[in-house]
Amino acid sequence: MPDVKEVVFHADDFGWSPGINEGIIDSHQHGILTSTSVIATMPGLKDAVRRRDEAPSLGYGAHLSINLGRPISAPESVNLLLDQNGFFQYSYLYHLRKSSNKTYLDQVRREISAQLVKLGDLGFRLDHVNSQSHTHMIPPIRDLFQEVLQEFSIRHLRRSVEPWHGRPRIRNPMNFVKCLTLETLDTFGSTSPGRVQFVGIRHSGLMDTQTMVNYLRHLKSGTWEIASHPGTGELDDDSLYPQSAVRHMRSANRRLEWGALVSNEVQTALHEAEINPIRFSDIG
Repeated sequence: MPDVKEVVFHADDFGWSPGINEGIIDSHQHGILTSTSVIATMPGLKDAVRRRDEAPSLGYGAHLSINLGRPISAPESVNLLLDQNGFFQYSYLYHLRKSSNKTYLDQVRREISAQLVKLGDLGFRLDHVNSQSHTHMIPPIRDLFQEVLQEFSIRHLRRSVEPWHGRPRIRNPMNFVKCLTLETLDTFGSTSPGRVQFVGIRHSGLMDTQTMVNYLRHLKSGTWEIASHPGTGELDDDSLYPQSAVRHMRSANRRLEWGALVSNEVQTALHEAEINPIRFSDIG
């Protein structure tokens, strides 16, 4: 049926911190959230595992990281991914520059495979993959991700490109830069459009109630992922992380996005638009 609208309402970052985990669990229990992706390299993972049973119908994927947190692999085996303190290199440009280096790519393969194994060992049944800061959109890294996902029998890899037309105006200039950069990277390498269309960069960090309602009212037919970042904005210890990452974790807008996912206005707009909320595992 051509007019069917299916949406995976998704939250990245499960496992970043207890505050983010709280926002995600509550957005599923009391709101429209159907899916999340788990980051294995951050200190909130233990809390995420502890709380997983509170959301048995939530879909889980892997939020693979090569630029935030500590590696799952032995540090000496992924040294090209790390800074002098043993944390992942945070700079997107660093990973873009290194992506032509075969040894670097071998280490990326080793690390993302280790993260997938760890999440599986912890009991997560993974139905999709995306990455911290969309690093998987760097063409050589994207090709590698696709190969590894085949090995793990995971079907869905996010294509982090969203339509330019028919969307609310971009309020953060940096989000415009992100959109343009990712669309440019998408033109290189062996990418394909895929079935699941994506929304989440244009208003990353700003997916408040009115913005979400606007998207739902104007959504075209098809299968979509709409990503947001709910949370409390609280972080136990920020001393070891890049300040730009800390600002994102501590942002008061996380509470606004959380509020949108549980708001009556958004739930009303969803029903009026006759949108079917789904998980990635529900996609045929």
